[in-house]
Amino acid sequence: MSSSAHSQDSSSNHNNSFLSTSVSISETFARLRIQGQVAFVPYITAGDPNLETTAEALKVLDSCGADIIELGVPFSDPLADAARRALANGTNFDGIISMLKEVCAPSRFHLPSYAQDSIYCMNCFIS
Repeated sequence: MSSSAHSQDSSSNHNNSFLSTSVSISETFARLRIQGQVAFVPYITAGDPNLETTAEALKVLDSCGADIIELGVPFSDPLADAARRALANGTNFDGIISMLKEVCAPSRFHLPSYAQDSIYCMNCFIS
């Protein structure tokens, strides 16, 4: 299925808002597999250009039917330009968590973390 076909169907098949539900990544992929669909998983870097824009982007991506939103957390040795800009603008982990509490509460979210070329997922629960 093309991404445009997924976007057109997402409003009818996107039962719950990503930002307001607590559904695991594996549950999301299982649901989509049963429905014969693919996942819409956009990636953005937190804090680029600032956390206010990141919060708005999360809301827009959610309203567009994102099944999962991957939010990149800039770290001390950035390779990507977006991470460099975010760090230069003062983005830090505490600020990202605070922004997510405002945008996603009380939902569950996942932040990717990279270590030695392996991807780990930190499950963060906001109450």
